[in-house]
Amino acid sequence: MGAEDENADVFLDGGPIDKLPLADPRPKSLMAAYSTALIALEGRRFRNIVICASAIPNKVDSIQTGVPHRVANSEFILWSQIVGNRSTRATKFSDYGARYAHQKDGGGGSRPPARIHLTTTERHHLYLGEPQRYRELCSAAIQNQEFSQQSWGTRAVRDCARGNGDYGGATEWVERDTHMHIETVADAIRSRLSELGVLDKLEFAKPEQVPQEQQNSLSFL
Repeated sequence: MGAEDENADVFLDGGPIDKLPLADPRPKSLMAAYSTALIALEGRRFRNIVICASAIPNKVDSIQTGVPHRVANSEFILWSQIVGNRSTRATKFSDYGARYAHQKDGGGGSRPPARIHLTTTERHHLYLGEPQRYRELCSAAIQNQEFSQQSWGTRAVRDCARGNGDYGGATEWVERDTHMHIETVADAIRSRLSELGVLDKLEFAKPEQVPQEQQNSLSFL
């Protein structure tokens, strides 16, 4: 398109991992596919190279209420391994939040793959059940040893489990899941970059007075 590398961002977007044409969808095979793409970009000086994917399934077969369906957080595991290599350490991370990668906004008939979604660096924990049993799912979720991140989302789920207030509907549930997801992933990225000794070298952008207007967290990437 005529843009110089320094002014261009490259997104290596795998979309939903279960739709990728891989013989083996496990992290090892995914790593091989992304490594091939990164090798093809060697020598170029793009402004940002971002990997993006999601292991969250489109739907999950019905399981016992309160027992989470667990899916490997392959996208974060992949990025964590990639930045461990000095030559690809500048690679950025992105995902689709607490939702299926190809889920459409609006139009009706769309629902998240879980009523409650807990994200960890290793797995996605998807709690399923009928809407009227949401409080019961909240009670099960807060018993999960991974339910430790303190955020607005976790507080809302904990309050719901205790029977406080209206448990809400699909919109509120997605808001809570998304908030918990962002808090967990942001902290995991910070921990990984700190472990690699590069966190102190980052310069963070000045926060906007209106949070919704914040487009960048770093002054440069």
